[in-house]
Amino acid sequence: MQMQSETRSCIRTQSPRNDSSLNENTQKVENDIILFFDQVAQAVEKRKIKLLDMLQELKNKKMIETNCRQTNSDINGDCLRFYDTGEIYNAVEKCGIIDEKKAYSKNTEALGVGLKYAICNEPTFFYLKTCNIDGDLSWVEQDKVCVTIQNAREQNFKSILKNNCDGIYEVFYELNESGKYKITVKVNNSLINNSPFECCVFEKHDLKFSTESKSEQSITIQKNKNKMLLEDSQKVSNYCLSTKIIARAWKVRIILACLKVKVKLGYYNNTPNLPYLNEKYYCIFEIGELYSTNEVRIFSRYSTRYNRKQSSFKRSSLTFLVIEDPSNSLIRVAHEESCTEKITSIKGKSQILIPFISINHFCHQRNCPSPSLVLI
Repeated sequence: MQMQSETRSCIRTQSPRNDSSLNENTQKVENDIILFFDQVAQAVEKRKIKLLDMLQELKNKKMIETNCRQTNSDINGDCLRFYDTGEIYNAVEKCGIIDEKKAYSKNTEALGVGLKYAICNEPTFFYLKTCNIDGDLSWVEQDKVCVTIQNAREQNFKSILKNNCDGIYEVFYELNESGKYKITVKVNNSLINNSPFECCVFEKHDLKFSTESKSEQSITIQKNKNKMLLEDSQKVSNYCLSTKIIARAWKVRIILACLKVKVKLGYYNNTPNLPYLNEKYYCIFEIGELYSTNEVRIFSRYSTRYNRKQSSFKRSSLTFLVIEDPSNSLIRVAHEESCTEKITSIKGKSQILIPFISINHFCHQRNCPSPSLVLI
């Protein structure tokens, strides 16, 4: 990580090869390119002079044939269009015609919650997808990715840029001061689309939730089966903030082993004297919809030793960021892993809202473990 002046930090990619040899090769290629364009510029200048001399000769010949009066004015090239040498360099740099596999800034996409929101002293990330001029995911050793966070002081800033060498870059950063920042992303010295990004960093609060769990059961009779009962049970766990803290933003990680889970995250307005005015503002996430693959996360096996069925569960974690936006009367909830963001509106103003979480586990397997959560 290299720090620039003006209190900005810059992250550069690291190549898997030796840095010294790579720098030597890069410098050699740059020198060859500069020498080549110097030769092109000299050739263009010679061609320009030769063309002007030819036009002057034709002019003089025509004046002699028509018995026109000779003048001392010569052709100065105003009627011709010549490109400056600097324009040639810029055209090559922007279009990337030297290496077609090199990343093109206009085709680079930045994704992730970390581009817009973060919490103090908590690691936040986003990732980049670099594509070449044809729009295909691409990466070459000569690619240079630079991420700059403005208004970030060096002592209050940590950052890591991970290059997966396949066109995907993961950017991790951590800020120790709340406020508004600008994240600038450059690919091969050119800004990507929508850069710079405005990021709002919120203060971190030590939140404590109290829980209240309940089971909701309903018994139904299966069709075409006499006296055969099926039990359709679901467990709902509600978590509410137990401390009197106004938290504009908070983050929670939910650990689960089943996709049959529905999560509500948001705020509620608790009015003790007027319970009928209590309202909840939340966004709903169905865990099964967040996974696009058909990966089996719950499976069972038989134990030959004890001759009984045992269960094994593969757990995964999901991270959610919940933000109260009073200026726009909105509640924003973002799922970090899938970059999914949902928004709900708040009715009325000047409300004291309390964070809450509701987890509905509607799996039919009795031995399926219940989801758990960790406040970050």
